[in-house]
Amino acid sequence: MTPGLGQLEPLLAVVPDPPASWMTSIQGVALEPSHVKQLLTTAPKDMKAAKELRVKGRAAAKERRKAKRDAGS
Repeated sequence: MTPGLGQLEPLLAVVPDPPASWMTSIQGVALEPSHVKQLLTTAPKDMKAAKELRVKGRAAAKERRKAKRDAGS
């Protein structure tokens, strides 16, 4: 047995059990939804196409840097 539990038992007998929110009737109070619908995500719908686009963008940026470096020389 847990030491000191005997001292807590009389106190715990007085504490009422908390009711479950979905089992209680709340009148006149509007409940807020517990689920937030995610409307927009930052993840692309087509991951493969997004990756290909990034690769092409990096290659184009590399070419621009190379052209700028060659034009400056």
